[in-house]
Order: sequence, then C-alpha cells, then structure tokens
Amino acid sequence: MSKRLFFGLLCLALSSRAQTTNDFVESFFFFPKNSSLLVPAFYGVDVDGQVTIAYKSYAGQLSALRCYMADLSYNVQKGEKSFPLYNKHLLGGGIYSQKEGEFFDRNRVFFHYTWHKKLTDELSLSAGSSLHVINYVFKSSSAGSNGSAFSWSGNIGAAIYTSSFLCGISANDFNSPTVKPVDYVFVLYPNYVVHAEKKLQIGPQTELKGSVRAIAVPKGQSFGMCHVGITMSERVGIHGFLYTLQGWGIALDLPHVEINDSWLDLSFAYKVPYPNSTRPPYSLYEIHVGYYFNKKGG
Repeated sequence: MSKRLFFGLLCLALSSRAQTTNDFVESFFFFPKNSSLLVPAFYGVDVDGQVTIAYKSYAGQLSALRCYMADLSYNVQKGEKSFPLYNKHLLGGGIYSQKEGEFFDRNRVFFHYTWHKKLTDELSLSAGSSLHVINYVFKSSSAGSNGSAFSWSGNIGAAIYTSSFLCGISANDFNSPTVKPVDYVFVLYPNYVVHAEKKLQIGPQTELKGSVRAIAVPKGQSFGMCHVGITMSERVGIHGFLYTLQGWGIALDLPHVEINDSWLDLSFAYKVPYPNSTRPPYSLYEIHVGYYFNKKGG
C-alpha cells in the first residue's frame, strides 16, 4: 500500500469519527500548558501578556498527522491604571491547525477578550470569551474531489484564582457548528469544561502542582484527565498525566527561564495510548514554548 493511499484511508476513518466528536477539545494533551485555549478566562492570570506556541505529532509512521497552535494576548489597560487597583482587560488572538497528512486540514482563527477584577487581597475573578472562524479543507488526488468550507463558533467562561489556586469553567462551540467541505457533514458538538489547578510549596525552592480537567460532551464522549508535577530549584519540572480514555504520559519543562523582566516556559511531553484506546495505537509527542511578561510598574 502506498504511503499516500495509507494516509487517505486513515484520514477517511478519522473523518467519519469526526462527525460525532470535536477534536478541538483534545487538541493538546499536556493540558496545563494550554488551558486558556478552552477556558478563555485564564488569559492574563498573573501576567500582562503572553505568547504561546505548541506543536503535536505522532511518533513514527504517523508523523504526517500533526497539530500546531500560536496564540497571543496583551493587557490593554493603561499603565497608570494597572491591576489590581483597576480592572485588567486583555485582547488577543491565534491560529490552530490540525493536519491529517496531505489530505485534510482542520483550521481555526480565533480572537479573544478577558476581563479581570480583584475581589479581595487574595481572590480575583475573571471572565473571557472568544470568537472562532472554522475552516475545513479536503484535498484529494487529481481523480477525486476537493473542498473547503467555513463556519463560526465561540467559547465563553469564567474563573476564580489566587496565587496558589485556579478554577475555571467554560462552554465551547456552544452553537454546534457544522462544516461540509465535501460529502461529509462534520458536526462539532458543544462541550463544557471544568478545569482546576493547585500549587503547594513543599520546600524553599520546590513546588508541587496538580491539575484536573473534566470535559462533558452531552452528544459525544465525555472524558477527564489529571496531572501532577514537581518543580525543583524553581527551574526544572517533572510531570506525569493520565487520561480516562486515551492514555498516560510524562513531561519535562523549564518553567521560568528569565529574560530581563520576562520569562520563557519550555516543555516536552510524551503520551502513550492505552492498548484498547480508540485512537491509533501510536505514541504522541508535544512541544510547548511560552513567553510571558508583566508591564513595568504594573
């Protein structure tokens, strides 16, 4: 079987599956690193600006199946009216693309807004929303058909947080968009996310962090995930995570590489599927790069 035919059959199988689920909710498996993607209220927690880039692919034979994202947000509030004395307002946008070989692309361009308000000395509230433009593109051989179709959707959510705790909820693809690039109709069912994180200082330079996320898909397959990690010397982290349906994995990160008044967050994660997983039985890897900063005097 030629490589082109192999990917064509595989993409057809994934396309059939996509009629009953929404791959965007499963976009990146090291989920604490890209939590804002599904919960827009998380943009700007503890920072005034951020730029994040993520890349995911299968290892080995399925390396042509890949996914990437680039996203940015910035606090547009004037410096003399900085948070926490005044509300914080962040605007931003990004792109998301999932490529299934040479044949099928699932793309999104999104724009988001997030508002933050200080409730007490320790507790803050945030709310966010995002608007998505969705584009599915099918590219076949010269003997077949090609097609492209657009739709729109959005996310809305809220969160509360302190310096050591974060909890947010969101409703995603709430209008149940449909996309029909060729003969298949892709229905992106609404899903609802609850995400929580907790940090615990267990030593002078050692921090323990845990995260949980539950995703409810009323017309599809709901699932959950959890994560625990430890950061040593405030610079190097080791993490493990577990999905209820898909598999488990490990990750290494450098969460705070200082660059003047800003910092980088670098990570590499690897996920192993369960033997009876509905996904292709191949491992995945993921690379994340984040750049974060606060305004001077903010």
